[in-house]
Amino acid sequence: MTLSKHGFKRKSKNREAGSALITAMIFLAVLTLIAVAASTTSYTETRVTTNVRAHQNAFFAAESGLSYIIATPSYYGSTNLDTATGVGGTESVGNYSFTVNALYLGPDNSGQSLRGSGYSAGKFRAHNYKLTSTGNGPVSATSQITAEGFRIGF
Repeated sequence: MTLSKHGFKRKSKNREAGSALITAMIFLAVLTLIAVAASTTSYTETRVTTNVRAHQNAFFAAESGLSYIIATPSYYGSTNLDTATGVGGTESVGNYSFTVNALYLGPDNSGQSLRGSGYSAGKFRAHNYKLTSTGNGPVSATSQITAEGFRIGF
């Protein structure tokens, strides 16, 4: 140690050796924590996106099933007039499948024609159906759509 001209001790430059190393190590530790947090967030977002796509595909399969019921009159025709059980089945479209069911709820006994039907109540009857379609997508995703409607005739 050396004394300054005022008699105070001067610090040695050797005591500061290694401070740059410690600063760099702390900086690298902080950067590592940021990288780990970003990686975890990215992984979580990827899983969320995968689940959203799977549920969307299941919903699209359920919509296809509902369109399939509407396009197949045997599901809601004169052969399906039992209120206890419905008529249904399972179909596949590519990697997705849907299960459909058409349940007869009974005739419309109000004695009035359905609004906008264009038919008089005396000639035709309106039959009420509950249509259910369950779509199955990847990773066990499911979606169910239920609709009710009337069929005029028979």
